[in-house]
Amino acid sequence: MINKTNEKACCFYVSKNHLLVILMSYLKSNLKRNKKLNVFMEDDFEREKKKVLEKVDLENNIKEKILNIEWNNNRSDKLLNDKLKGIVIIQGSIEYIREINNRLKNNMKIKIINCYKFTDFEINSREILENHGNIVNTKGEYKISDIFNKKIVKNPVLTK
Repeated sequence: MINKTNEKACCFYVSKNHLLVILMSYLKSNLKRNKKLNVFMEDDFEREKKKVLEKVDLENNIKEKILNIEWNNNRSDKLLNDKLKGIVIIQGSIEYIREINNRLKNNMKIKIINCYKFTDFEINSREILENHGNIVNTKGEYKISDIFNKKIVKNPVLTK
């Protein structure tokens, strides 16, 4: 189920570079619409971010905006509050993602995108899919029900 206080989407990645490639078109389209982006990463992405941005075909002003986003790889209380607006991207372990989501659960002004390692998804697929409405991938954002059929419970991918 989607949390009633904010909208949630998820994405799954196999490496840091893979996650950045998934997020690039999403970041580009939202930056063009001047959406506020907040990024909380458990892992450090600085080196990978610069490498991927060198190789992708984006306008220079969009690349600059992506480079200027604060990719907070900490849990600062002053950054996690009800004043956050726009889109919140969270990357990390299941525990890290849960912690940040719990701290933001009363904020009704945000859209959360939780980014899970593929190995975490394999182990926790049912829980993850039941707690998100959409999936973000390299092609864009889609409803989970459109990707995994209407009856998630009977999908063989989820019942391993």
